[in-house]
Amino acid sequence: MRSEADRLKFIELRASGKSYESISKDIGICKSTCSEWGQQLKKEIGALKTDMIEEVQHSYRLNKVARLEDLGTIRRKLKTEIDNIDFSSVPPEKLLDLYLKYNQIIKDEYINIRPIKVNATNLTAIDIFNEISEIQNSVYSGEISIDEAIKESTIIASKLKTFETTIMEDRIIVLENAKKNEANNDDSDDDI
Repeated sequence: MRSEADRLKFIELRASGKSYESISKDIGICKSTCSEWGQQLKKEIGALKTDMIEEVQHSYRLNKVARLEDLGTIRRKLKTEIDNIDFSSVPPEKLLDLYLKYNQIIKDEYINIRPIKVNATNLTAIDIFNEISEIQNSVYSGEISIDEAIKESTIIASKLKTFETTIMEDRIIVLENAKKNEANNDDSDDDI
């Protein structure tokens, strides 16, 4: 009987996209055990994959927030200087130009990443269609840029790949089991 630590390591490796072959070498278990655990722990693996994706999204948002805060601080300092400066001694176009540039940088930096509603463990074609339609409508309405839409689409594509991989693995397991059963039946027929 394998330890709980091995099962947890299996979930972690599988959620990170490792193949059964790679996992079997890393943990020291046979591929058939990987296949069985993959079937038994499918929900846990899917949940961890979703958590990993959400963690990347969260990290991205935090980095964006920090950059926006820094740019905002610089912009406020410039605004204060602009408010306090005697425009007769400094060409106003220079200060105004700098102020407008920082406004544009802040605008370009801002990306409103909406939470993706598609959950890789309960994925349906309708969920994917609705998410893609929502992204498309957001681009048309000007809520998000094409770059933002591409980033959101990439997240959805990643979740879809996770789902497709799980479905294919399930089908492979069913086929392998059917093949084993057929081989066992053939052996039983030979004994008669």
